[in-house]
Amino acid sequence: MAMDNIHLELTPSSFNILTGPSGAGKSSLLSSLGGLLPPDSGNVCFEGKNIWDLSAKQLCQHRLNNCSYIFQDANLHPCLTAIEQVIILLRKKGVSKQDAKLIAEQQLTEIGLGNKLNLLPNQLSGGEKQRVTIARAIASSAKLIFADEPTSSLDSKNTEHVVELLLNTALKHDAIIFCATHDERVLAHAHRILHMESGKIQSDTNTLEQDKL
Repeated sequence: MAMDNIHLELTPSSFNILTGPSGAGKSSLLSSLGGLLPPDSGNVCFEGKNIWDLSAKQLCQHRLNNCSYIFQDANLHPCLTAIEQVIILLRKKGVSKQDAKLIAEQQLTEIGLGNKLNLLPNQLSGGEKQRVTIARAIASSAKLIFADEPTSSLDSKNTEHVVELLLNTALKHDAIIFCATHDERVLAHAHRILHMESGKIQSDTNTLEQDKL
């Protein structure tokens, strides 16, 4: 779905939800903002620079330094264990081997996978694979976290816990969480809810402002 005349400004320390029917353009918008899919026209600015004006090498560095992704299909390397999935990203970001292992173990344990550290993706359930992806994103301390249906394979208990971790990440690291979801359970925790249809943002609700009323 093509995106149509979207003007959007996201602020640090925020948990933003993007809703809308399948085919509305949610995944395309996430991919464009995350430096994965170039728009046909327009700018995507981060810290005053249009990321789509960067060279291919600079764009890769931007994604590594500033972005993290929670994909709907988990997108895990089939030959790496759960803890290795997290460690390899941290090592690419310059974290020492010892610290990367410690951070990975702590984050996976916090998300409820402390007894699954050495299992491969084919030994994990769909929900467990999704939580590995979420742990990897949170462990990265990225300024921008883009999530596509991050709770689709999770039960209510794990959904509540994951949303709490994402909220804490936004506040602790001044991060922007931008999450596309159909999951009604997530909406109550959002700072801002945007609804998208036919490639356009149809509504934009600041729930924090509503809470003040």
